[in-house]
Formats: sequence, C-alpha cells, structure tokens
Amino acid sequence: MLRKSILLITIIIFSAGAWASIKWQIFSPDGARFTILFPGKPELRDSRRPDDENVSNAHLYIYTMDKKNSYTLFYFDISDKHLKSRTKRGWFDDIQFRLGSRPNIRINKKRDFKLSGYPARDLVLFNSKDMITYNIRYVLAKNRMYTIMVVTRGQKQALRNTRKFLDSFRVKRK
Repeated sequence: MLRKSILLITIIIFSAGAWASIKWQIFSPDGARFTILFPGKPELRDSRRPDDENVSNAHLYIYTMDKKNSYTLFYFDISDKHLKSRTKRGWFDDIQFRLGSRPNIRINKKRDFKLSGYPARDLVLFNSKDMITYNIRYVLAKNRMYTIMVVTRGQKQALRNTRKFLDSFRVKRK
C-alpha cells in the first residue's frame, strides 16, 4: 500500500512539474487577426501562396515540444466566389471526409459549435498504425479558415495542454 501511495505521489509531482515548466506565450502576428497561447515560440514553417487560385495568404506556425507533441496553427484566406460554393458547415464536412477516409484513421469525436460567433468544429482523430492522436479545431471567420491542432504521438496525451492550446484561440474583430 505504501509503495502504491509513493508511486502515486511521484506521478502527481512529476505531472505538476511538467505542467508548471511550460512557458505559455501569447502569439498574435501582425495582420493575422487572431491570438493564441503557444507552449513556446512557434516557428513559421510556410508562408507561400498555395497553387490553388481560390486560396491565398497561407501561414503555418508550429511548435514542437518534445518530439512527441506538436502544436500547430495554420490559416488561409478563401476567395469570395469559392467560399460561396458550399455552406459553412460544408467546409468542415469536406475537410472531415478527407481526413477520416485515410487508411488507419478513426474519428473519435466531433463537435460543432460557435467561437466568437463564427462556426467551428472540433475533431479528435486517431491513427491506429502510428499511434498518433490529432486534436483539431477548425474555425471559419468570414473568408479565413483557421486550423488549430495538437498532434500527440503515443497513446497518452497531455489533455490539459491540448485543451489550453485549443481553448486559447480567439479571433480578433476588425
């Protein structure tokens, strides 16, 4: 019994220490129209204009924590004509279909809601072959699609960090 108590206390202390050591930073690049908390300074990986003529202003920011967890924010602008080609929920359904139809991918959770008045969807996907969990939030604010994602390798995920990251995202009003 004493051994189990010591083990439990050690796990609690270690978990609390890992949580406390994260230096969450407010991130809001000029002109990006959002704020979010990253668990460290994200790196701009790609700001090229995609080949698709209906999409522009694409940016990808990633912070990799410990080779097992990565925090990503990707956004792009959709042309007005292309935006009107589907309903707002249709955009989410299309993305979900593309992701969920990949081999070894299972959709564990889906939730539609409003974030600051904009349509949003949370998805939790699991890749059974590579043991990767994807916690994804999509937000369509006017003509800009935001994808906020935490990728966790291994079966266990830091749920508190995942929630903090996803829930910290806010769209700025012009």
